[in-house]
Amino acid sequence: MTYSNEAFLEMSRQMERTLWPTVYDQFLDEMEAAPDDFTIRSIFADWCEDNGKEELAECLRWMVENGKRPRIMTRPIVEWVWYDEESYVDIDVESDLPSNIFKRLGGFLGNEDSRTGVSGDPFGSKRYKTFRAAEEAFYKAWHAESTLTAKSKGEI
Repeated sequence: MTYSNEAFLEMSRQMERTLWPTVYDQFLDEMEAAPDDFTIRSIFADWCEDNGKEELAECLRWMVENGKRPRIMTRPIVEWVWYDEESYVDIDVESDLPSNIFKRLGGFLGNEDSRTGVSGDPFGSKRYKTFRAAEEAFYKAWHAESTLTAKSKGEI
């Protein structure tokens, strides 16, 4: 059986829509199970780059190079936390983010937002009910900051 270029491209797109969520979920599960194992993030970055997700690959590599991941808190409930490095000093350096990225995280400081499950405190932390929510908030914040930086340098 032979396929036209258009049919082949459509089949490729369908496979990516089916495969991507499965692989993405699998890597998130593995990173959640071993958050301090930056090798998993590095492998995920390689996979992303090989599969057309260059921007996510770049974000993951930044996390590996800078040793960043959300911190798990287990009392009184399980939460995943990012800190503003200007507000919290050396509590958990792996979850301390540069302020320019921290300020772009989804959510807000204050009481929990029931729509997003995000909470924070006035001292510069943002808390998430799931590892996935914390990771995805970081990916979005990192993307927004890297886009702004590229624009200010005239790169885009």
